[in-house]
Amino acid sequence: MRERSSILAQAGVCLLALLLVAGLYMLLSWRFARGDVYAAYSSLRADPIGCRAYYDALSEVPGRRLSRFYRPARELPEASSASTGTRLFVLGLSPWELYSLRDEALLDFVHGGGVLLVALASADYAISDLSQPSDAACGCACDADSGSDSDNDSGSDCCPAPPSPASLSERLSLPRLRSLPPPVAGTDRRAHLAAPSTTLPADLLWRDRGGFDAVPADWSALYILGGKPVVLERSWGRGRIVLCAGSYLFSNEALSIARETAFLAWCAGEEECVIFNEWHLGVVEQPGLVTLMRRARLHGLVIGVLILFGMVVWRQRCLPLCEDDEDEALPTSAAAGLAHLLQANVPPSQLLAACRDEWARDALRPERAEAQSVLDDINAELAANSARPAKQRRSLTELYNYFCDKLGRSRQG
Repeated sequence: MRERSSILAQAGVCLLALLLVAGLYMLLSWRFARGDVYAAYSSLRADPIGCRAYYDALSEVPGRRLSRFYRPARELPEASSASTGTRLFVLGLSPWELYSLRDEALLDFVHGGGVLLVALASADYAISDLSQPSDAACGCACDADSGSDSDNDSGSDCCPAPPSPASLSERLSLPRLRSLPPPVAGTDRRAHLAAPSTTLPADLLWRDRGGFDAVPADWSALYILGGKPVVLERSWGRGRIVLCAGSYLFSNEALSIARETAFLAWCAGEEECVIFNEWHLGVVEQPGLVTLMRRARLHGLVIGVLILFGMVVWRQRCLPLCEDDEDEALPTSAAAGLAHLLQANVPPSQLLAACRDEWARDALRPERAEAQSVLDDINAELAANSARPAKQRRSLTELYNYFCDKLGRSRQG
């Protein structure tokens, strides 16, 4: 009864541990499914400030191949011709990151026929000039006060470096960002088309705080709000670049309460391959064993192996200990040791013969002539007993007692 209770207790502990692991897995799954662990405007985020609804809607369009990109821009796939090219969405990009970009891979992607759509995240646009990145963005790690203590009189900068290539903002002539006037209480701001179009809606609900300062050369304004452009477009090689001063139009909240369907459809375009970039939001893919197992859908195999391992461990713990049937006392004398040795190594049918041989080795001496006659009698009795049928044979105990009596009488004679 006690052993059964112990087994039930161990089974209960294993079950509780399994339930705990399953509950933790479900909790983390719900958390990641909701997506609030990701940055704002991520296509993995399902709350109001995410863009998962737009991604899921595009994935339902026949003939479209949607994917998320978790690697640097230099690993982007090559864009094909404009008819069957690739469209890259970069939503929620920080304005400071935009103006400090120096990666030529994005321009190569557009030049090859791709379409790049960049929507900036909301920020404080009151800064007078965002076109020049700060020292922190350039990677300068020198102390500001080190110049006063330096012994170098050459007048050079604290961290001299070779000239870096021109940033994307310089090559593309990106406009400066400005804050828009606050909206009148109780009203919504709407951006209007800068030029008539048959594919774009006449106006857009605009809830972001920023806009562009002016329309630079090589750019064309698509929408204007309060005299400032908010959506720009330009061509680059065989591709195009669309620049939005805000990302709210692509958010889950906007698709729920203020959906601009025509504009979103125009942004989706006709390309077969649509990529949502997640690298700039800090979502990085680090391929490893777990990633490969997840891609191969080996979740069930891993769970099965863990269950099998647990059952093996549980079975080993429940096996009874091997115990001897009885504790045998060690012999305390030479005679007892000899008896123990005979019992372990001599078959019962040869036991009396072994006893006879041991006795004869000690008894057959010249001064004991009667020992030979006793030995002959013992041999004759053993031979006669072996010749009898099995049911008529004398037992080992009877023969042993008979031989002992005979030896005792020979000693007395």
